Amino acid sequence: MVTPLFTLRNQKCQLPIPKLRIEPGRILSGPTGVAVGTVGAVKENGKKKWVNLDLSTNHLSWAAILDWYYHAVPVENAAQEPTETVDLVGPLCNSDELGKHREMPPLSRGDFVAFLDAGGYVESQAARYNAQCLPATVLVCGNDAEITTEREQLRDVSGRFRVPARLLKSSFAQ
Repeated sequence: MVTPLFTLRNQKCQLPIPKLRIEPGRILSGPTGVAVGTVGAVKENGKKKWVNLDLSTNHLSWAAILDWYYHAVPVENAAQEPTETVDLVGPLCNSDELGKHREMPPLSRGDFVAFLDAGGYVESQAARYNAQCLPATVLVCGNDAEITTEREQLRDVSGRFRVPARLLKSSFAQ
Protein backbone atom coordinates (compact mmCIF):
# COMPACT_ATOMS: atom_id res chain seq x y z
CA MET A 1 0.00 0.00 0.00
CA VAL A 2 1.33 3.44 -0.94
CA THR A 3 1.06 6.15 1.72
CA PRO A 4 -0.14 9.42 0.18
CA LEU A 5 2.39 12.25 0.23
CA PHE A 6 0.10 14.57 2.25
CA THR A 7 -0.14 11.89 4.98
CA LEU A 8 3.65 11.68 5.23
CA ARG A 9 3.94 15.46 5.41
CA ASN A 10 1.19 15.66 8.07
CA GLN A 11 2.96 13.02 10.18
CA LYS A 12 6.32 14.78 9.83
CA CYS A 13 4.86 18.19 10.75
CA GLN A 14 2.46 16.70 13.32
CA LEU A 15 -0.55 18.13 11.54
CA PRO A 16 -4.01 16.63 11.72
CA ILE A 17 -5.38 14.85 8.67
CA PRO A 18 -7.07 17.47 6.49
CA LYS A 19 -10.85 17.41 6.20
CA LEU A 20 -12.65 17.79 2.94
CA ARG A 21 -15.60 20.16 3.10
CA ILE A 22 -17.96 20.52 0.21
CA GLU A 23 -20.30 23.47 -0.26
CA PRO A 24 -23.25 21.94 -2.12
CA GLY A 25 -24.67 25.16 -3.58
CA ARG A 26 -27.52 25.03 -6.04
CA ILE A 27 -27.16 21.40 -7.09
CA LEU A 28 -28.35 20.05 -3.72
CA SER A 29 -30.03 22.97 -2.02
CA GLY A 30 -31.71 24.49 -5.08
CA PRO A 31 -34.50 21.91 -5.25
CA THR A 32 -35.21 22.28 -1.53
CA GLY A 33 -36.48 25.86 -1.66
CA VAL A 34 -39.80 27.27 -2.81
CA ALA A 35 -40.56 30.99 -3.09
CA VAL A 36 -44.23 31.93 -2.80
CA GLY A 37 -45.72 35.19 -4.05
CA THR A 38 -49.20 36.64 -3.75
CA VAL A 39 -51.07 37.80 -6.84
CA GLY A 40 -51.92 41.50 -6.82
CA ALA A 41 -53.11 43.22 -9.96
CA VAL A 42 -53.93 41.24 -13.09
CA LYS A 43 -53.76 43.33 -16.24
CA GLU A 44 -54.67 42.54 -19.81
CA ASN A 45 -54.51 44.56 -23.02
CA GLY A 46 -56.15 42.10 -25.42
CA LYS A 47 -52.88 40.63 -26.65
CA LYS A 48 -50.99 40.12 -23.43
CA LYS A 49 -51.78 39.37 -19.79
CA TRP A 50 -49.61 40.33 -16.80
CA VAL A 51 -49.93 38.81 -13.34
CA ASN A 52 -48.29 41.06 -10.77
CA LEU A 53 -46.85 39.37 -7.66
CA ASP A 54 -45.40 40.71 -4.43
CA LEU A 55 -42.28 38.68 -5.23
CA SER A 56 -39.62 40.19 -7.44
CA THR A 57 -36.29 39.67 -9.17
CA ASN A 58 -34.54 40.96 -6.06
CA HIS A 59 -35.90 37.88 -4.25
CA LEU A 60 -35.31 35.43 -7.12
CA SER A 61 -31.91 36.57 -8.32
CA TRP A 62 -31.67 34.23 -11.28
CA ALA A 63 -35.03 35.37 -12.62
CA ALA A 64 -33.51 38.66 -13.77
CA ILE A 65 -30.99 36.79 -15.91
CA LEU A 66 -32.77 33.58 -16.85
CA ASP A 67 -36.50 34.13 -17.07
CA TRP A 68 -37.04 30.42 -17.80
CA TYR A 69 -35.17 29.17 -14.75
CA TYR A 70 -37.92 28.75 -12.18
CA HIS A 71 -40.87 26.44 -12.59
CA ALA A 72 -43.94 28.46 -11.50
CA VAL A 73 -47.14 26.78 -10.33
CA PRO A 74 -50.31 27.96 -8.61
CA VAL A 75 -50.29 26.92 -4.95
CA GLU A 76 -53.96 25.95 -4.88
CA ASN A 77 -55.31 23.74 -7.64
CA ALA A 78 -51.80 23.03 -8.93
CA ALA A 79 -53.13 20.18 -11.07
CA GLN A 80 -55.60 22.47 -12.85
CA GLU A 81 -54.96 22.66 -16.57
CA PRO A 82 -53.34 25.87 -17.77
CA THR A 83 -55.69 27.84 -20.01
CA GLU A 84 -53.79 31.06 -20.61
CA THR A 85 -50.33 32.42 -21.26
CA VAL A 86 -49.24 35.15 -18.84
CA ASP A 87 -46.16 37.11 -17.88
CA LEU A 88 -45.42 36.82 -14.16
CA VAL A 89 -44.01 40.15 -13.00
CA GLY A 90 -42.94 41.78 -9.74
CA PRO A 91 -43.77 45.17 -8.24
CA LEU A 92 -40.49 46.92 -9.03
CA CYS A 93 -39.70 48.28 -12.49
CA ASN A 94 -40.66 47.41 -16.03
CA SER A 95 -37.81 44.84 -16.10
CA ASP A 96 -39.09 42.94 -13.05
CA GLU A 97 -40.02 39.84 -15.06
CA LEU A 98 -40.15 36.61 -13.09
CA GLY A 99 -41.35 34.48 -15.97
CA LYS A 100 -42.43 35.40 -19.48
CA HIS A 101 -45.01 33.42 -21.44
CA ARG A 102 -45.96 31.01 -18.64
CA GLU A 103 -48.87 28.64 -19.13
CA MET A 104 -51.11 29.04 -16.08
CA PRO A 105 -54.71 28.47 -15.01
CA PRO A 106 -56.67 31.68 -14.39
CA LEU A 107 -55.18 33.63 -11.46
CA SER A 108 -56.93 36.26 -9.34
CA ARG A 109 -55.91 38.76 -6.69
CA GLY A 110 -54.96 36.94 -3.51
CA ASP A 111 -53.96 33.67 -5.20
CA PHE A 112 -50.50 32.28 -4.48
CA VAL A 113 -47.87 31.32 -7.05
CA ALA A 114 -44.93 29.12 -6.07
CA PHE A 115 -41.55 29.24 -7.78
CA LEU A 116 -39.93 25.86 -7.37
CA ASP A 117 -36.19 25.21 -7.08
CA ALA A 118 -35.65 28.51 -5.32
CA GLY A 119 -33.16 27.25 -2.74
CA GLY A 120 -29.43 27.64 -3.03
CA TYR A 121 -28.34 31.23 -2.76
CA VAL A 122 -31.69 32.96 -3.14
CA GLU A 123 -31.89 34.26 0.43
CA SER A 124 -28.24 35.32 0.62
CA GLN A 125 -28.42 37.12 -2.75
CA ALA A 126 -31.71 38.89 -2.11
CA ALA A 127 -31.52 42.68 -2.40
CA ARG A 128 -33.53 45.56 -0.99
CA TYR A 129 -34.09 47.27 -4.31
CA ASN A 130 -36.26 50.38 -3.78
CA ALA A 131 -36.22 49.59 -0.03
CA GLN A 132 -38.49 46.60 -0.60
CA CYS A 133 -38.62 44.47 2.54
CA LEU A 134 -37.26 40.95 2.39
CA PRO A 135 -39.68 38.07 3.00
CA ALA A 136 -39.53 35.55 5.82
CA THR A 137 -37.86 32.20 5.42
CA VAL A 138 -39.83 29.22 6.70
CA LEU A 139 -38.43 25.75 7.29
CA VAL A 140 -41.06 23.11 6.53
CA CYS A 141 -40.72 19.46 7.54
CA GLY A 142 -43.82 17.31 7.19
CA ASN A 143 -46.60 19.16 9.03
CA ASP A 144 -44.19 21.39 10.97
CA ALA A 145 -43.31 24.93 9.83
CA GLU A 146 -40.83 27.18 11.64
CA ILE A 147 -39.73 30.70 10.78
CA THR A 148 -35.94 30.78 10.46
CA THR A 149 -35.65 34.36 9.19
CA GLU A 150 -38.22 37.00 10.16
CA ARG A 151 -39.93 39.03 7.46
CA GLU A 152 -38.45 42.52 7.36
CA GLN A 153 -40.54 45.50 8.34
CA LEU A 154 -40.14 48.94 6.81
CA ARG A 155 -38.65 50.19 10.09
CA ASP A 156 -35.90 47.53 9.72
CA VAL A 157 -34.91 48.96 6.36
CA SER A 158 -35.47 52.68 6.93
CA GLY A 159 -34.18 52.65 10.52
CA ARG A 160 -30.60 52.37 9.26
CA PHE A 161 -30.66 55.70 7.47
CA ARG A 162 -29.95 59.13 8.91
CA VAL A 163 -30.48 62.57 7.40
CA PRO A 164 -27.86 65.07 8.60
CA ALA A 165 -29.38 67.92 10.64
CA ARG A 166 -27.95 70.53 8.26
CA LEU A 167 -29.94 69.03 5.39
CA LEU A 168 -33.15 68.83 7.42
CA LYS A 169 -32.71 72.45 8.50
CA SER A 170 -32.33 73.68 4.91
CA SER A 171 -35.23 71.52 3.72
CA PHE A 172 -37.68 73.14 6.10
CA ALA A 173 -36.43 76.72 5.82
CA GLN A 174 -38.91 79.55 6.45
